[in-house]
Amino acid sequence: MDSPENKEALNKKWKRYKPMLLDNSEICSKAKSASLKIIHHKTVTADAMTAVVEQYEALKESDYIKSGKKRRVAQVPYQDTKYLIKEFRNPGPWGPFASDYRSWIYANRLKFYGINVPESLAWVHKDSKAFIISEFIEGKNPGKVLQNSSEQEQITIANKFNSLLRQMYRLGIVHEDMKIGNFIMDPAGTLYIVDNDAVLFDRTVNKKDWQRNRKHILDLPDEKIKHFLSDYFDKQIPPYRDE
Repeated sequence: MDSPENKEALNKKWKRYKPMLLDNSEICSKAKSASLKIIHHKTVTADAMTAVVEQYEALKESDYIKSGKKRRVAQVPYQDTKYLIKEFRNPGPWGPFASDYRSWIYANRLKFYGINVPESLAWVHKDSKAFIISEFIEGKNPGKVLQNSSEQEQITIANKFNSLLRQMYRLGIVHEDMKIGNFIMDPAGTLYIVDNDAVLFDRTVNKKDWQRNRKHILDLPDEKIKHFLSDYFDKQIPPYRDE
């Protein structure tokens, strides 16, 4: 686990790394045309990411994973690779006060700090819309995995949540919407955060943060699983405390 010294070192490294996510650099490339602005990691190309957005725009309403007034999310296959696209509807001007900017920076910062999140590959503004394109993680909702697991497997999954929270807290990171639907578990059992819009950084984590996270995780329809997780957390050292 990361010590406070590692936290400070990471913060300093992040300050040097962040500007490279916003312009042409050794990490990212930036392109602009009359109707499109794009920043993308050099692991992908601007042409490929533009094609992914165009394929996304051809989807039907029934194709979206989530669809709301401010956000839409969908999976898009392109050249044998699956991508996850989050669309920001009416995002406003390109810049540091936009929600799509925060999503791009937050996802990259979490990845930089070693938190399991899908890799954000591109940030696109096209006409009056904004998109974040990420790798698609094959997996299942951990709540459903818990329902179909043995007691020992449930303990293993609960341990993963506890370890993730402890890692985030030691790095001064708090997620204010930690409901179980904002996570996914891949076939290897790795737990990922798939929605980072409610993340806060540089926090002094306290008991209230843990109580709020615990409440969100325990907001489950299955009462048996809810009681199991509650009993499990009661027996552990709270993740905001040092072990």
